[in-house]
Amino acid sequence: MSAYYINEDPSLLTRMLSTDISTADSITIEAAVQEETKRRKDIIEDLLDQKVIVSSEEFASNLTGYYNTLVEVLAGILIILNIIGYFSLRSNANSALEQKQKELDDVINNIDKKLEKNLEEVFTRNSVVKERIESIFGNLYDESAHLTDEEWEKLHLLLAKYKKEERLEEINAKDEQNDGEIIN
Repeated sequence: MSAYYINEDPSLLTRMLSTDISTADSITIEAAVQEETKRRKDIIEDLLDQKVIVSSEEFASNLTGYYNTLVEVLAGILIILNIIGYFSLRSNANSALEQKQKELDDVINNIDKKLEKNLEEVFTRNSVVKERIESIFGNLYDESAHLTDEEWEKLHLLLAKYKKEERLEEINAKDEQNDGEIIN
């Protein structure tokens, strides 16, 4: 325990200093203040060394490190949630697409069945339509069956010649549109 008294009230200290005191008393007070200041400074340094208290720079550094770690963890969680959301959305979209595809297939199959059923009814009820369709297909088949191999060759040659003439007409049309440039 110290042999002197430290007054913590600044107004009282101001009054004490403003009163007429002797030089010896003023030197004693000044020495006591310096000694107490040094003692408090040593105590604070000991506490800093023991990590009981930290300096403002260390505190700011620790706080910044804490927030940096927090931001990294939150960013990682956000990335993980985005990945999970992407795969979930993709899975849901694929499921919905497959379901719509099945629905469309069912609708198409129903339309095909109804059309087939309606055509069968039309053909069975209306013999005139049935006979007309049979005669058209029969005539086409008969005409193609009556051609000889030589006639088929002539037909193929005529088609090839027609294609060549069409190609020449295209080239001539391009030449007429050409303004003198060389086109590769």
